[in-house]
Amino acid sequence: MKGSYYYFAALAVLLMALPAAAQTFPRRPGKDNQAPEAKQPDREVKALPVIEGDPDEPSKDRITIQKLKQKMDDKEDVIILDVRGNPDYRASLVKIKGAVRIPPGEIEERLKELPKDKEIITYCSCVNESTSGAAAQTLLNNGFKKVRALIGGFDKWEAAGYPVEPKG
Repeated sequence: MKGSYYYFAALAVLLMALPAAAQTFPRRPGKDNQAPEAKQPDREVKALPVIEGDPDEPSKDRITIQKLKQKMDDKEDVIILDVRGNPDYRASLVKIKGAVRIPPGEIEERLKELPKDKEIITYCSCVNESTSGAAAQTLLNNGFKKVRALIGGFDKWEAAGYPVEPKG
């Protein structure tokens, strides 16, 4: 009998707490339930333009894996920038051959390491090149002229059997 008393006492405490919890975690969307607006950056950030048509077609802002492979075969002087997010980078044992690693959050502070007079190809392992596109746009916003994101990124490159090397 004593055990059931504690059970009912705990149940009563739980039932008294429910109205407070319902106010803390509202279920219905509405004006009062919207998240606060995110803090806006101090400077204007431009996004890469939305690309109409086939996502596997190159544009002035993006390059196919085949075109990059051809540039490598032709020994063109391009900088390949690995901007994969840290979890994806750590999970992989390899990178595109000759790539330079700069984590996405360090691009602005490491701009001086990159030559402005060479073509730079950024790659990630995101759907729709979101991280590499953002990295490319950061470079463009800082005076770099020849910058493109790799269509399909690292996953497509590796699946095609194109040259990779151990990270290191």
